[in-house]
Amino acid sequence: VVAFYEGTPTYWVANAKLAKAKKIAWLHTSTELSQNGKSKSELEKQNKEYSSFEHIVAVSNDVSKSFTNLFPDQKSRIRVINNPINTEVIRKKATTPINIDKGEETTFVCIGRLTEAKGYDRWLRVLLNIKNKGYNFTSWIIGGGDSKPYQEFIDNNNLGENVKLLGHKENPYPYIMVADWVACPSIIEG
Repeated sequence: VVAFYEGTPTYWVANAKLAKAKKIAWLHTSTELSQNGKSKSELEKQNKEYSSFEHIVAVSNDVSKSFTNLFPDQKSRIRVINNPINTEVIRKKATTPINIDKGEETTFVCIGRLTEAKGYDRWLRVLLNIKNKGYNFTSWIIGGGDSKPYQEFIDNNNLGENVKLLGHKENPYPYIMVADWVACPSIIEG
């Protein structure tokens, strides 16, 4: 049984009464950052839960290191399995035509859910600063979620000509191919 995400899925699998099942926890993010501010007793409880897993899988070396820094006695259980990336498929998808006017200005693209962890609030402040310094640019933000606070910031700061919230895209790769820069303003990433 795989707890494919931190938090509630890990709690459920750790506490499930599955006598013959092998349990695997999957880590996608910085444990040190995601658990920042938790009490000692909360961390001890989580450490005990992770002890019920036969293996703990991290998506990167940094994620593994962050986890073992917080839970050093789990070091023997952790393994790194990088997220699989099929570059051939991505290259093919990147050639799909899109209907968007790039223009001559520098174009940035960001891709990710519209959540606090992705850092779009600070990205918009950076873009406002760039605009106030007189630079011409476009920024496409691709991702699903609650766009209202970001759109309000864009509207309130006259960034509508520069920043476009494009919503979720099944295939974001053509936008990456067309843009000049990919920006990753995330606060936490695996």
